[in-house]
Amino acid sequence: MMARGVGMAVPVLFLAACVVLVVLLVQEEHRVRRQKARAAELAARPIEPRHTASTITDDALDRLYARIVTLEHVAKGNRRHVQHLVPELERAEAAIERAQKLVTQWSVLRAYGSAATELRAALAAEQQGDTP
Repeated sequence: MMARGVGMAVPVLFLAACVVLVVLLVQEEHRVRRQKARAAELAARPIEPRHTASTITDDALDRLYARIVTLEHVAKGNRRHVQHLVPELERAEAAIERAQKLVTQWSVLRAYGSAATELRAALAAEQQGDTP
């Protein structure tokens, strides 16, 4: 009876870990969406009319440089994020695949587990009957 309880605890713990992983992935997706919305907001700001070298004012030039710095910062952040996110997503996909295989195996064991237990008991009884 104790072994059965321990055996059932493993799939439950694994499923709990999968739930935590899904929650973390959803939180990460929301964070990425917020970051993309912020970048889109920054990019959608009205662009000043195109100036020539002889018509641009110091204030307009300062605003353009500030916008360039902001967009470069956003691009660097996105690049760093993607470099870290891709391996995490690959690991998460592999973990989900392993979880799906384990759930299938667990379902089979659960469906046919009592038959396996009965077979083991019958074999054990047979072995005990054969030995004096």
